[in-house]
Parts: sequence; structure tokens; C-alpha cells
Amino acid sequence: MCLNATMVWTDPERAAFVGRVAQAAGLKIVAAGGPGRSGGSSAQTLGVESVEDLRTALAEGPGDIVLIADAGAFGTTDSSGDGEAVLAAVARGARVVSLDPTPASVFELSSGGWLKNRHGRRAIDGVRFIPGASDHSVFASMGEVLASFGAVRVASIRAFGRREHAGLGAAMFSGLSMLWRALGPIEVIDAALVAREQGERSASSTDRLRDLHGHATAMARTNNGAIGRLLASDAADAWERSVELIGPAGRLVIQETGFRWIDPDGALVDSSERSIDADAGAASLASALIRHLKQPEPKGEEFVEVLNVAQAALLSSRTRHPESPTAIARATLR
Repeated sequence: MCLNATMVWTDPERAAFVGRVAQAAGLKIVAAGGPGRSGGSSAQTLGVESVEDLRTALAEGPGDIVLIADAGAFGTTDSSGDGEAVLAAVARGARVVSLDPTPASVFELSSGGWLKNRHGRRAIDGVRFIPGASDHSVFASMGEVLASFGAVRVASIRAFGRREHAGLGAAMFSGLSMLWRALGPIEVIDAALVAREQGERSASSTDRLRDLHGHATAMARTNNGAIGRLLASDAADAWERSVELIGPAGRLVIQETGFRWIDPDGALVDSSERSIDADAGAASLASALIRHLKQPEPKGEEFVEVLNVAQAALLSSRTRHPESPTAIARATLR
């Protein structure tokens, strides 16, 4: 697939960063817009044509790729219009990639029509969150090593960034995707969220993975007794995605700069190192974007599974008790 012309939808404060992501991925930005009335400023920052309406841009263009960096209210309403716009983009051969989880909660999956089959297509299959585990280098390029390492009993995930990279909800979703991939289906999750500064919006006051800023931690358990931990933040000093796994085969540490596999006796089994661009956030997202665009459009089942985990984490942060992703799915996906 040879796609290049790209329309981006972003807040002006992130426009320069999104431009660096597109450049690193070899994409040519031809138009830009943004939530609210910010589209003109984003287009001016990037020096391209201004787009005023995301739904129209999805359905009609311009661009073979629509890169949604700041989704705003898109994917948060009960209307099926957002999902239909994604299907229109797919019908004209465009690829839709979002740096915000879209839709933003399990409540919109059904009410917004994202799971409805329309002529053999579902909107949930037409928009891709980046970087989930399937596209990110800490998992996507580690298939043989992970298969050789085998069973995982403990997993620790770090998903850090600054606000130019993404909000807290996106960092959480990215980390939970990796946790789900490492451990399998999660039985319960116990989470806590805190705003970055006093006076900012409470991270636990919403049901949506949107407009969250600050820090989060979560502990998860599977039905076979494996456990996992997530640390996420959009207020860290730098970008980081890292995974540490412990199992009968020892300890496997995976970072974007390489990996180390150490056996239970402390001996090095295998390792590799690779260089990474100084602009680590842009390089990481560009790599995930390139990897996704080279593959056929995937199905959305993994996204739905992780969204249930994220929804349970948000609920847990309010109830201060462990919550079940399966119970969330039963209550909402009818």
C-alpha cells in the first residue's frame, strides 16, 4: 500500500509535534483542522490548507490518510454520525489512525453504532489507535523472542509522555493494551488516577478516556493468577514505553532501544540494541504508524477488549475497589 497524502486533526499546541510524526513516517500533510475553532491555527502552524469539519474530511478528503491527534468530541456521542464518517473514509480507500482512543468509552460502542455491521463493515474496524501493542515495536517486533520466553507470571508496563505526545487517557490505553497482550484476559483491575496539579480536572471524574491529564497506576490480575502493573503519565519528562516480564524462563525487559532476556540464575540468554531518534515520541509513533499502514486493516476486537479494561480502570479509580472488565462488557455490550 502506498499512501502519503495526509490530513491531520489536532489542537494547535500539538500541531508541531504531529508534523514531526508525519515527517518521520514519510507522510505529506496536505490539510489540517482541529477541535472547536482551532483548525485554522493548526493549519497555519503546519502551513497547509485548513479543514473545518472532521466528518466531512473523513468522508470526502483531502488525504489518503486521516491522522486524528486530538479527537475532541469525536467518538463521544450517541449519534452514529462519527462511525458513519469513518465508514465513508474506508469506502473511499482512506486509512484512519487516531492517537486518541476512538470511541472514547464503551458506552459509545453500541449507542454510537461502532459495532453495527453495515454492508459487511463495522466502524470500529475502520479507525486504528496508535500505539497499541499490535503496532508498537516493544511487542510487534518481538514475536519470536516472546514465543521462546513462554509463560508470563508478572508484567510491569510503563507508558510515559508529555502533553504534546498525548493525554493521560491515551497513555493509559497504550499501556493497558500492552498489559493485555502480555497477560491475556484480565479478570480484575484496581486503579488510581491523580491530576497533575491541584486545581486541574480530577482524572477520575469522567467515564471517557479523553481530556484526562496527570498520572495513573493500576494493578491487574488474570483468572490464572498472573499479575500486572501499569504506570502511566502525560506529565513525565520524556516519552517512554517499556515492558518487563517475569516467568519460568526468567526476566525479559523490552524497551524501544532493545531488549534483555535474563534466565532465573542471572545469566544473559539473549539481547539486542538499536538506536532511536532523539525525538523519541515522534519516532515511536511514526514507527507504529508505518507498521500499521503496511498491514491490512485489522479487526477491532482487540480494541474493544482493551477498552473494557480501561473502562474498568476508570470505574475503579472512582469506587476505590477492583473492578471487572467482563462485568463492564456484560453491562454495556448488549
